[in-house]
Amino acid sequence: MTTSRFGGSLLLLVCIVAATPVRAQDTRRAAVEELRAARAATVAPYKQGKLERTLFYIEQNRLLERLTREEGLYLQIGSIQRGGGFAFGGGYRTPFAAGNLVFNADAAITVKGYRVAGVDLSAPRLFSERLTLMGRGQYRYFPQEDYFGLGPGSEKDARSTYLLEERELAGIARVRVTPWLTWSTKVAHLDPRVDDGTDSLHPPIGELFIDATAPGLAQQPAFLETGTLLELDTRDQRGNPRSGTYVSLMGARYGDLDDLGYDFSRIGGEVQHYVPIFDKKRVIAVRAAANHYEPRGGSTVPFYYMLPLGGTDSIRGFTDFRFRDLNAVLFNAEYRWEAFAGMDMALFYDVGTVARQWSDLGSDGWKRSWGIGLRFNTYQSIFMRTELAFGSGEGTRFFVAFGGPLRLQRYLR
Repeated sequence: MTTSRFGGSLLLLVCIVAATPVRAQDTRRAAVEELRAARAATVAPYKQGKLERTLFYIEQNRLLERLTREEGLYLQIGSIQRGGGFAFGGGYRTPFAAGNLVFNADAAITVKGYRVAGVDLSAPRLFSERLTLMGRGQYRYFPQEDYFGLGPGSEKDARSTYLLEERELAGIARVRVTPWLTWSTKVAHLDPRVDDGTDSLHPPIGELFIDATAPGLAQQPAFLETGTLLELDTRDQRGNPRSGTYVSLMGARYGDLDDLGYDFSRIGGEVQHYVPIFDKKRVIAVRAAANHYEPRGGSTVPFYYMLPLGGTDSIRGFTDFRFRDLNAVLFNAEYRWEAFAGMDMALFYDVGTVARQWSDLGSDGWKRSWGIGLRFNTYQSIFMRTELAFGSGEGTRFFVAFGGPLRLQRYLR
């Protein structure tokens, strides 16, 4: 009897001990679940900020694409020349003759008084839409262009301002050899005029330079331009590429129609390559460009037709148009990533230089800069960017630009 009672008591004690951890474990589990429920009740769902909502709306509704529609009236916003400020304008485009001819006219003005206007008539459907012929007339008025002198050793404090006014009448033929290969030829009559600039913050060019230090300042002849351009383009989007390659090679000759000693030729080219990472949410972009001018028969190349380096589209740590000469090379690298819909961030590095002789490139030191930027975009285009650049030795530079990076305006005219 005693043994039986002892065995029963022992069995009851074992059951109590065995059940206690289970009940404690259930209690802890219930507490954790209650804590999770309390946290879920206090955490608010993610909400887009005003900027993110605006950019997402622009992208989803393709507002920028609608501004530049193929037919009828359209708007133009952005930039017409680096350093010229925000531009606004519009145009009218209409096909006729059963779509075999297209008429287009447009004009724009910037906050700094830069003006452009043009009219063209094209035949885009020749030979099964492989050949396009175009006649074009353009007017350019750039009143605040900057000039620092020639060569890589030009001084920052020698900044002057000049006015460039130009009229152009051109005939262009473009052949689409394949979907990714295009060959173009051009014949144009150019009538430039140079005068003192209108920027009151800097002296006019005539106060700091003469014709010997700014070739073409004293007199400007009319030119006959004849040139050819070969383009290879496999980019997924021209305005905001995330993959593919772009290659261009050009050659042109400028004949002085007034025999003032300004006959010259030009050879240039560039390569852009885009490497996508993680479903194109991140992109590595690289660009290399080179340009060479050759005076003919003892002539001189006008300073206003020399490709300048420095500024928003080349070496971003320097002021626009900071360096120019007969030869120029440029290299850019960027790493871009999507911050959220409608905005990318980028890290960049730029290096380049100019020289009188091709063999002297880099002998006076390479010009460098690096920095970080924001890109406001749609899938097809970058419509605005802000960038902060360092490393030039001429101070930190912050700027807002319209349009994408890695482009050289007036590079392939």
